[in-house]
Amino acid sequence: MTGKVGFENFSVTNNNATAGFTNSVGLSNGSTQFAVYPGGGFEAFAGPIGVRAEVGDDIYFLNGAHNNLR
Repeated sequence: MTGKVGFENFSVTNNNATAGFTNSVGLSNGSTQFAVYPGGGFEAFAGPIGVRAEVGDDIYFLNGAHNNLR
């Protein structure tokens, strides 16, 4: 099981990659919403070989919960 809590910031910029990243980091630009990431996984090992499967979904809250589960 895993879980993360944070914020989603929805903003648009026409700057180049470096300036666009620098200007869009922070909570003052765009629409910032509370978000959670619940998830879980399974892993198995057979000697030196391992397999891992994980599933999770980013859920943000803007007039109700929005996620990608279908």
